[in-house]
Amino acid sequence: MGIVSSLPNLVGLTAVPGVIGKTPSVVATVFKGVSEDFQQHKYDPLVPPIPWDNAIFQSKEKLRIGYFTSLPYFPAMGDTEEVVQRAKSSLESLGHTLVPFTLPDQYSYMRTIGRFLLADHSRHFNKSW
Repeated sequence: MGIVSSLPNLVGLTAVPGVIGKTPSVVATVFKGVSEDFQQHKYDPLVPPIPWDNAIFQSKEKLRIGYFTSLPYFPAMGDTEEVVQRAKSSLESLGHTLVPFTLPDQYSYMRTIGRFLLADHSRHFNKSW
């Protein structure tokens, strides 16, 4: 359960599981199974009931994708930047457009995260630690 069980009742931050797969088709299969018949929404009403749209998944339309490689508070570690650059090159070779970006105020997201984590005026943290 990871962060879900280590930070129970945290008001401003809801943990969600993610899917990692060796290929896009593996990830798509999982998401298709979860979103068919609104299964995920049935078990978690916070998830919007959005159906799987196979036409979007199979579309050959080229995408415009924004990316960044590091953040000031949490610099990329290890080969993260290299992996992002390889993914960028691979997507560009498929005809997609990749656009580097930086956050307008790179420190404002940290203030926002802090506000989410302390949305209950630190009651959870004070009680837990």
